[in-house]
Amino acid sequence: MILNRPKNLIIGLGNPGRCYEKTRHNAGFLLCEHIREFYGLPPFEDIERFKGEYTEGLIKGNPITLFRPLTYMNKSGEAVAPLVNYYKIDLQNVLVCYDDLDLPLGKIRFARSGGSGGHRGIESIIGQLGTKSFPRLRIGIGRPPEALAVKEYVLQSFWGDQLTIIEKVLDLAKDGVVCFLEKGITEAMNSYNGRIIEQ
Repeated sequence: MILNRPKNLIIGLGNPGRCYEKTRHNAGFLLCEHIREFYGLPPFEDIERFKGEYTEGLIKGNPITLFRPLTYMNKSGEAVAPLVNYYKIDLQNVLVCYDDLDLPLGKIRFARSGGSGGHRGIESIIGQLGTKSFPRLRIGIGRPPEALAVKEYVLQSFWGDQLTIIEKVLDLAKDGVVCFLEKGITEAMNSYNGRIIEQ
């Protein structure tokens, strides 16, 4: 069990299992792991009651809980909603991080609320929470080449120069998450939504 009631909950979406580890659809998982490693937080631990894994600690004096649902992407809400509801976490202190086809690789975008944009993980969370009003961080992965189906594309690993770009993107997103922790979603939007990692 999580010993401390989460004050700031950063949720990274993805699919569990080694075969999905480095795929585009796991951008949220990758960001959480990048934050954990950079700030030296403990390894992720399973938390079966909430169908996920977590780690917690302090980042620049701010308490943070990183959470990754292990339900598979399309059922993310089945892990997120029980956790948020059990601990009565203020949704303005919850940040959901996930991949986005409609943003080019190299770009991130914070938002304070909104629809799913066709993302099945976000759709599940909205359905289970019963609201669209929670902050989120979209990590651009770009659209696939015409010959490649979306489902196949998102489940592939980043390739070639994309690997260098996504590493820089995760670092930018990490700094954006810290901004969110310290100053809130509005400042994160103002400071990071216009930035892009050049390809």
